[in-house]
Amino acid sequence: MESMADANFIETPERDPYWQYVGEKNVNMTTRAAGLFAQAAVLWDEAGDSTQAGVYRDAALLAWSYAEANGPATSTTARAYAAVNLARATGDMTYLDTFTETGFSMGTGDDDVYGVTTAVSYLQLPDDAGDALVKQTFRTNIIAHAAAWAADAETYSYPVHHHPWAPTNWGAGAYPTSPMSTIAAYGLERTPESLQRLHTALDNTLGANPLGLSWIVGIGDRTVTGPAHISGWHTWQGIVPPGLQTEGPIHDLSLGGGGGYIVPAFAERPVFYKYDDTRFIIPMHEGVCVNFAYTAAAFSAIRSSSE
Repeated sequence: MESMADANFIETPERDPYWQYVGEKNVNMTTRAAGLFAQAAVLWDEAGDSTQAGVYRDAALLAWSYAEANGPATSTTARAYAAVNLARATGDMTYLDTFTETGFSMGTGDDDVYGVTTAVSYLQLPDDAGDALVKQTFRTNIIAHAAAWAADAETYSYPVHHHPWAPTNWGAGAYPTSPMSTIAAYGLERTPESLQRLHTALDNTLGANPLGLSWIVGIGDRTVTGPAHISGWHTWQGIVPPGLQTEGPIHDLSLGGGGGYIVPAFAERPVFYKYDDTRFIIPMHEGVCVNFAYTAAAFSAIRSSSE
């Protein structure tokens, strides 16, 4: 589902006049949803809530049945991810035959981001399930992937942990972008070095940047104040809730439109100074839940180091 445009900053969310559009059913996304529901079922089982786990397990099976009957998915990663998590959620290891059929492999290339979650799910299979050699390969490649990204991060004056091919762009200026391999590697190999990589992934977010700003409202001594949070603006206080994270600097403001009124001229600033704490500039301030989740996951992994 997508809106026809960004919010107009005048109406409250419930009075937003823009239409919402819904696309056709998509087999690849339905397959990925089956994997997500199955993984949720496993997590709820581990939390002791078998009722909620059952809801997610049933949803996973429905999504998988639809996708297989109307596809199957052309996305190798999506189908492999769903198959391995259905095996975990149901205990039916015949789903691993489909996993093998996909030919999925997780490499160590810079662009192999989404394969990490599938590889991690495979490593979480019971000890007597799956292929031991495949598990060892995934383990080795996840650790190598994290090490390669960490090495790239250290080439910056202010180490920035994000996809090496990604510019400081919309959503990549303030977040530990795609940190799955770094988080997973710490879970696999709890060494001082892997823990330090987690800290490096969050350094820019918490203020180790040329502006000395924490990109999360309320965390640190110098924090941003203007994430795009329309509900907060329509209270009598106009307060943005703590915990919201901005998108941060963006190398080319034309990607989001506007910016001609900014002084000093945006184009004349170094990349990491291309930021204004002005809530109306969407590319710098749009909150994205999946990015919040990456940040929260990195914090959670560091917190686990003291347990």
